Amino acid sequence: MGENKKADKILLYYNPHSGSRVFKNNLDYIVERCQAAGYHLAPVRASKGIVIEDVFANIDQSEYSRIIAAGGENVVSDVLPG
Repeated sequence: MGENKKADKILLYYNPHSGSRVFKNNLDYIVERCQAAGYHLAPVRASKGIVIEDVFANIDQSEYSRIIAAGGENVVSDVLPG
């Protein structure tokens, strides 16, 4: 990453309890790979009381170049416009 280049930010919205929990077990590896590629990863854990609408309401969405949703169809459907 060049000195003058600001790292791209990625919002990661995930459910650690979905499926076989493979994602949760590999979260540190995913963070490492994103950082190595020059991205700043902001993880948000989906849980009771934390919904994606609240996350979006409390961040400047223009700061993020990508949103990644992981952890089952409910998490993905929460993030995609209905």
